[in-house]
Amino acid sequence: MADEVVEKAPSEVIAQDIDFTELLPDDTSIGASTVTATKSDGSSASIISAVTDSGLIVSFNITATIDGEDYLVIVTAPGGSSGQTRVWTIEVRSRLTLKGVL
Repeated sequence: MADEVVEKAPSEVIAQDIDFTELLPDDTSIGASTVTATKSDGSSASIISAVTDSGLIVSFNITATIDGEDYLVIVTAPGGSSGQTRVWTIEVRSRLTLKGVL
């Protein structure tokens, strides 16, 4: 199950800031985060841009998507000094119009 669910229009760009402060309490910074995305069929998707780390916050944009497609975004953040790695997952639902019950 995802930590967060985001709905967006296909052409919409959504800025995301994931704060790992509570997940990495022994750290003051993130080593080098990675943000990946996959489509519902498991294939990779190029919907992530502008990934930056600042302190314990990972920032990035979710860009153009395909209407009706669901994506899984995985944000991986290694602690700068603790040696611990934490993961945050986001389910992205791309919808031009709302269809049915969520």
